Amino acid sequence: MTHPLRTGSTFGVYWIPQHKDQRDEKIMQEWNPPVMKLSEAWGENRDWMRDWRRDLPGTEFVLRNWLKMGNAYEMHDDPLGTAQRHADHWRWYADTFGGEAWFDPDKLIFCSSNEPVSKGVESQVRDYLIAFTEAMTSEGLRACVFNASVGTPENTGDDTRVAWERFDGLEAAILAGKHYLGLHEYWTVGADKAPEWAWGWWTDRLGQCPWGVPILVGECGIDDGVIPGMKGHRGWQHYRLTPQAYVEQLATYDRWMRRDNRVVATLPFCYDFERDHANPDNAWWSFDIRACREELLAYIIEARNEPDGEPLPFPRYPDNVINPLPPVANVEPVEPVEPMIDYAQMANDARWYSEEASRLARDGKGQAAHDMLAEHVTKPLYKIENHLKALAAQ
Repeated sequence: MTHPLRTGSTFGVYWIPQHKDQRDEKIMQEWNPPVMKLSEAWGENRDWMRDWRRDLPGTEFVLRNWLKMGNAYEMHDDPLGTAQRHADHWRWYADTFGGEAWFDPDKLIFCSSNEPVSKGVESQVRDYLIAFTEAMTSEGLRACVFNASVGTPENTGDDTRVAWERFDGLEAAILAGKHYLGLHEYWTVGADKAPEWAWGWWTDRLGQCPWGVPILVGECGIDDGVIPGMKGHRGWQHYRLTPQAYVEQLATYDRWMRRDNRVVATLPFCYDFERDHANPDNAWWSFDIRACREELLAYIIEARNEPDGEPLPFPRYPDNVINPLPPVANVEPVEPVEPMIDYAQMANDARWYSEEASRLARDGKGQAAHDMLAEHVTKPLYKIENHLKALAAQ
């Protein structure tokens, strides 16, 4: 049975809040995504949450604290303590904002640590994931757990299946609450076979999962970081792809995911992302699907009239049948054009975060205030300083 949140396409939205115009609002209302994911740690984006909860009453919202839960390694040393600290943070979040009109515990899902490194430490990661999930169940909060990167969980050897049994117990913990299993699936550019390259390995790796749990593909799309030996990450805008060509690739992936009834939504990474002016080598901006929002919306509307197709079984790959990795295409990257830095906006943001940090400090949350100042006030000041130095050197 298709997940009740879905009507046609599986596509939801992973929004990295930077901009919003009237066209964005119109597109989201027409899109009516089943899921919207936001980077949200301390309430800094609660104005966005208020607006979207009003405009998209049927949408579920997934919140990721990228600052507090960005360290995928701390769970290796203290899996149970880390799980409890992460659950405690989301409890604090619910206690702090639970009285606001936009806060609906049935529509909010809170992420565990992002893309944990599990090779060689599977038991510690397993203990963390189960403990976090059980703690969230006890708190009456919903969770999206694992949020595993491409290649995680690991397989059992060359051309062998993914060893999901190393995480036994997590399926039961997910099913004990209204939780989701979070997975990430990416592919790379090349020829006319993307995203079918390495099908079952990079894309549709979830097809090897034997668990009957709701699955949220919290990130997907082109990321050349999947190529062995590739340093850094570059998305579709770094290559000579038109918006229509990229949407066609996303549509190919979507039409397959629609046939797996466990899939709640798939979230192309990502909608909106500001360039890092102080670090031009940071290419996260090149993933931004805001640049193909019109083409993507046209597909989403069209997909509402398409049948999903015959449901897929799971797991659906024999132990010894994994498609080999593809050759790497020789695609010339497109050099980014750096826009002028918006000093006024950065100053306004820094002022807002300073006030929020003061509020946290008054409430006795000194560490949270320190982390907020470091990330959202001190770091932008260094960014401005480095940018001015670079201009002076030209």
